[in-house]
Amino acid sequence: EYAPLFAIHWDKSRNAANQDLVTLLRRHTPAVLFRAGERHQPSATNYALLASVVERVADADFDVHLRRAVFEPAGMRATAAYSKLRDNRVANRAIGFQMYRVKKPALDDLGYLDGILGDKNVYATAEDIVQWEQAL
Repeated sequence: EYAPLFAIHWDKSRNAANQDLVTLLRRHTPAVLFRAGERHQPSATNYALLASVVERVADADFDVHLRRAVFEPAGMRATAAYSKLRDNRVANRAIGFQMYRVKKPALDDLGYLDGILGDKNVYATAEDIVQWEQAL
C-alpha cells in the first residue's frame, strides 16, 4: 500500500497527487507480497494507479472525468470526487475530526494524501446512491 511509502519518503507538509504516487513507486518499488493468482487482496494503490491510467486515457483530471462520464449521466447531481489539490469543495460535506498529532480534536478529516484519487474521497448523498443503483 502507498501510505507507508509516503510516510517514509514524503514531505508531509506537501499534498500528494496521483502523479506523485507513480513517481514514488518508481523510486521506491515495494516488495511483491505474493504472486498473481496465489491470493486476492484489495489495494488502494491499485485503485489510485487505475485512476492515473483513466486520467491519461480520458485526458482529464480523474474527478472531472468521473463527473462527466459517470455522475452526470447517472443523474447524480450531488456526488463529487474531492481532491485536496483543487478547489472543488463538496457542498454540505460531513467533516470528521483529525486526532493525529493534536491534543484536542481539530475539525478536519483530510490529510496530505487526500490529493490522490481513485481509492477514496467520493462523496454522495443517499439519493444519489439510489441514482447510481438505478443507472447500473
